[in-house]
Amino acid sequence: EPELPESSQRERSLIDRIWEIYGKFTAYQLSALSHELDSPWDITRKQGKAIIPNEVIFEHFKRLATKAD
Repeated sequence: EPELPESSQRERSLIDRIWEIYGKFTAYQLSALSHELDSPWDITRKQGKAIIPNEVIFEHFKRLATKAD
């Protein structure tokens, strides 16, 4: 398990949950998830850019969170 700098309980809970869900995935599986159609990577690539803007990432995960509710 990775060592992390001291963090708040909320941050630690989030990190623990992410590790619980994604920690078992291989590098190839994680790459496939991050490169899906309409992902921040896909949107940015289609625009011919090399850096994914934080706003694109935020909106993507906001949409996913809304769907999960």
